[in-house]
Amino acid sequence: MTEQSHAIVRRLEEVDGFLVTDLPGADSADGVVRCAKKVLVDSTKALARSRSYSWALLEQRISGASGAVNATGDSVEGSLGSFAAELAADVASGALTLAAGKGVPDGALDGLGSVVQPDPESLASGIVACISAALEGTPGDVKVAVEHDGGAGEQLVAQLESAGASVTATGPDAWDAPAEVLLFGSKAGVLDHQRAADLPQQLLVPTAPLAFTPRALAVANRAGKVILADFLTTAGPLATRAGLDPAQRLGELTRSTLASDQGAVLGACTLAEAYLSQWCDELPFGRPIG
Repeated sequence: MTEQSHAIVRRLEEVDGFLVTDLPGADSADGVVRCAKKVLVDSTKALARSRSYSWALLEQRISGASGAVNATGDSVEGSLGSFAAELAADVASGALTLAAGKGVPDGALDGLGSVVQPDPESLASGIVACISAALEGTPGDVKVAVEHDGGAGEQLVAQLESAGASVTATGPDAWDAPAEVLLFGSKAGVLDHQRAADLPQQLLVPTAPLAFTPRALAVANRAGKVILADFLTTAGPLATRAGLDPAQRLGELTRSTLASDQGAVLGACTLAEAYLSQWCDELPFGRPIG
């Protein structure tokens, strides 16, 4: 294998869309489908890479995948239906699993035959476990600002409160809220270097893939803040699908990455790559950061 050639971009025949498979040598591929006027190939590759690293942390020989459909308005459902029809055989064979992502209406991918459903409970459980591990105990009496809940919704708030934490701000107000923990991830790169320089919170926990830029990571590290890897914090639903306890596994992984002298994010990358190196001829070029 060569560097960026790990990823395969499959252009679809029946619709203006494509499917990225990050690691062709994997047993299967898994990811999300997005729909917009113009979905960029580079961002789609980045999402697939992030998913590969999530599965690697869980020691599963599964490649990240990411699907894209370019459509707007009245053409969205028909285009997604064509996308699903073209990939249904891959899903039926077990080679591919997909979930609906941004811009995909409910039921639009039913033609795949099987669609991975959201699992807010496992997502919330994993996020809270990561926070607890980073704080070296349950987040009792800790204030949490939630810029984005990652789709975990009420489950996240309920589990935080059950652990003794209190949510002090939500949405854009979270950036400036006095709190020990910030949950963020409303869009890719939402935490940039300018925001990272002024955050009042100490523990920064992504709730969605690719939520911070490389420069934000550098600034946060220099400021002495702790930022966790998004491909770890969001892996709760994947852990459940792999038959693992999301809280236990993500808590263990968080403790391992925090012990790295490279910092938690690069420590998570190294941990994922240690597993990938067992079955990839070469490690994929480019880490899933920003």
